[in-house]
Amino acid sequence: MRFFLVFLILLFSCSDDKCHKNRIQSEYITRTHDTFFFPIFNPKFNKRENYPWEKEISKLVAITDEDMRCKGSKLNPSIIENDEIFNDCEGKNHSLPVINGKEGVYPILLEILNYIQYKTKKRVVVTSGYRCPKHNRYIRANKRSKHIIGAAVDFYVKDMENEYEKIVDLIFNFYKEKKRYSLKKEFLFLQSKNRTDVKIKPWYNKEIFIKLYLEKEGRNLDNKHRYPYISIQVRFDLEKGKEVNYSEDRANNIYLKW
Repeated sequence: MRFFLVFLILLFSCSDDKCHKNRIQSEYITRTHDTFFFPIFNPKFNKRENYPWEKEISKLVAITDEDMRCKGSKLNPSIIENDEIFNDCEGKNHSLPVINGKEGVYPILLEILNYIQYKTKKRVVVTSGYRCPKHNRYIRANKRSKHIIGAAVDFYVKDMENEYEKIVDLIFNFYKEKKRYSLKKEFLFLQSKNRTDVKIKPWYNKEIFIKLYLEKEGRNLDNKHRYPYISIQVRFDLEKGKEVNYSEDRANNIYLKW
């Protein structure tokens, strides 16, 4: 009984708050306005450096292999034509072509397009770069198109859509300015005398073939826009020293699928 009474006295004699306050110790912190443990500097603005694929060409982002990827999409509807069903590829389920051991299109195409951007200070719009066989079939393009082997590109220049003659002249100048081509007759341009499906005869040299499509020429699902556009095809691979030709076997095995 005595023990029980002592327990009750102790229980009610010290509340939680009082006990807690008794355990707290405090003291004033004195310091002057310029006292600090470590200096704090004002943050300095640093401009983000460009990634390799963001290299600027006349303040425009450089054109790379990424701009040449197949335009196929699983969102494109099936097309029925003459009792035949055409389905598009999914675009992202395959690679670019593998050329000379590297994934991408023929480098001369990128070099010319970036040269045009540099000279015009205008954006080059790639309407059709690489096409996998399925996408090429879906848009009903030429079955032997060099787009299928990464050796062709279609494009126009923004704000210069109707100044295509100036753009063609720039391509001619590209071959005059580059030392590796200068004074070599095989890189001078000739105009084709063969029959074509366009009004203006194409031009060609040893390495490339240039074809100009006017407003109502050469339309397909990759080129649904209303502008004239230029198509460049690679004729000769200077790195390998051989002609660039389409073959069905190469078209079907030049890219990776996943």
